[in-house]
Amino acid sequence: MGSTTSDFYESQKDKSRIKSYIVTEFFKAYFSIINYRFGEEIWYLDFFCGPGYYKDGNKSTPMLLLDTIENFHNDDIRNKLRMVFNDKDPKLIAELDKNIRQHPAYGKLKYPPEILNLSASQIDLSRYTFGNTPIFSFVDPWGYKDTSASQVWELIKNKGSDCVLFFNSNRILQDIGKDENETDFRQIFGAYFDDACDIQKSGKYDQQTKAELLLKLFAQNLYNTVHENNKCKLYILPFGFKSDENEKISHYIVFITKNHKAVVEMRKVMGKFNNTFASTFGYDSKTALQISLFDREEGSVNDIIELMGRIFNEYPSFYKGKMNLSVLSERLDDYSMHKNYFSLSYPEGKIKSAVKELDNKGFVRIIEPVGKKWRDRITNDREFYIEFDKEGK
Repeated sequence: MGSTTSDFYESQKDKSRIKSYIVTEFFKAYFSIINYRFGEEIWYLDFFCGPGYYKDGNKSTPMLLLDTIENFHNDDIRNKLRMVFNDKDPKLIAELDKNIRQHPAYGKLKYPPEILNLSASQIDLSRYTFGNTPIFSFVDPWGYKDTSASQVWELIKNKGSDCVLFFNSNRILQDIGKDENETDFRQIFGAYFDDACDIQKSGKYDQQTKAELLLKLFAQNLYNTVHENNKCKLYILPFGFKSDENEKISHYIVFITKNHKAVVEMRKVMGKFNNTFASTFGYDSKTALQISLFDREEGSVNDIIELMGRIFNEYPSFYKGKMNLSVLSERLDDYSMHKNYFSLSYPEGKIKSAVKELDNKGFVRIIEPVGKKWRDRITNDREFYIEFDKEGK
């Protein structure tokens, strides 16, 4: 279970299409931004990569990423990018090696991709984290083995580093009660392992709720792991979905970063996914742990306003500070991470709508641009003060 299996690659499942889409779309945004901010090397790490193609002819993530790399407009990224592909299955990694070498992008890369045939837990991460170079990693185990909160921290601790993790709540719920798997799950849940077992055994929750609670325990363990090692900010953005007809509960793609701008970019990618594939894959836009460009519920703007009121009540100093939409969004996410261990699922457009609603009610003081004509009071870069009443209303 430490790697994918040959049967898995017979044909592409819905969830695999979703994962590949989100990773490759964020890859485009990530490298376009990171290329101009950092030095000579950028790492991409995939420790559960598979062969690159499904037997039905569909491409998996490694080939889709190489397609993206081939289509970059210049060689800047191709000259900086160092890719590492690993799979525990020797047949799958041999097939991937062949497929990579046959891809047109291969000859354009300054550094040939590194191919490994190891369990993910055997990989020496210090080889890639040395020098504080940025890393974009994709952690997609077949189940849950060879993954841990400490491993994720190692992957994101460098500047400019982000991780996309596939959290297979279905497999975790099936196996967490088995004694032989305790070591694996303690690496995932840490001090919350017993709580995770209690959730799995509980008759109070349906399967969907159990999945969400387990994900939150993982997020809490990761949050604590990061803060034990470093006082940096952390953002955890989950995207839940149901795919494959025979599965009753959600899986989660979890985006993990220290940079709020990366959260904003990933929300755009997840929102684009929702518009593109929602009707095809039975995506449920009303689930709290999902991004949606549609209204999740009629009161979503009011929910944001209520959240803002709570934050301003707890932190009165916010009344004295001017902000724009970007600053406000970051403060909302910081508060949500501190309280719930997740970034908010609201896209930035919804936050802008909430500020406009507050402005209509007289609770926003705009800093008017001097000597400039302006039509809209609330824009993406305009600064303002929030002026709730003493109850935060």
